[in-house]
Amino acid sequence: MALAMDKYLQVRKAQAQGARTIDELKKISDIVIENEEEFKEVEVLIKNACRCKNVSIETVEEAVKNGADTFEKVKEVTEAGAGCGRCATIISNILGVEIFTLDRNKYVQIRKAQAQGARTIDELKKIPDIVIESEEELKAVEDLLKNACGCKNVSIETVVEAVKNGADTFEKVREVTTAGAGCGRCKGIISNIIENKR
Repeated sequence: MALAMDKYLQVRKAQAQGARTIDELKKISDIVIENEEEFKEVEVLIKNACRCKNVSIETVEEAVKNGADTFEKVKEVTEAGAGCGRCATIISNILGVEIFTLDRNKYVQIRKAQAQGARTIDELKKIPDIVIESEEELKAVEDLLKNACGCKNVSIETVVEAVKNGADTFEKVREVTTAGAGCGRCKGIISNIIENKR
C-alpha cells in the first residue's frame, strides 16, 4: 500500500515546518493515520529528507553540523535536493534559511503542461492558468522545463535524444536514460516526448 498523496503531502509540509517525529507531525497537522501499515509508511517518510536520493533527515542534519550551510553545499555533500528538488523546503528548515521553491500547484500545472507538449516559456504562457509572478519564479520554471525526470535528474534533451536513437517505449527510455526509474510521475512527459519526438 502506498501512502495516499494527501497524507504524503501533509507529512512533507509538516517536515518543512520542523516535524521530525510522528508526535510532532500530529501537533502540526490534522493527519489521521488509519492503520498499522500507514503508521509504518509515515514512520519511514518522517525520517526522510530527500525521497529521490533516499537521504535521511539525520544525514542532512549531520552535513549542516559539519559546515554545509547552504542548500547547494547540502546538495553537494549529501545529494539531497539533487533530484526533483521538492525537498528544498525541508532542507531549508534544517538550515534555518528560506529557499525559493515553486508552489506545489504551479509545479503540478507545469508538469501537466510538459506532458501535453510545452517545452518553452512561450508555450507555457499560452496556458491561461499559469502565471509567472517573479524573476525568481521564472528561473525556477525555466529550469523545470529543461527537466524530464526530477528524481534521476534527466533532461528533456537526453530523453529526446534517446527517442531519436530508437527508444520508442517508456520502458526503453527508462532503460537507456534512467528517466522514470524513480517515482514514475514523469511518465506523461516521457510518453509525450516519444509521441512527438521533441
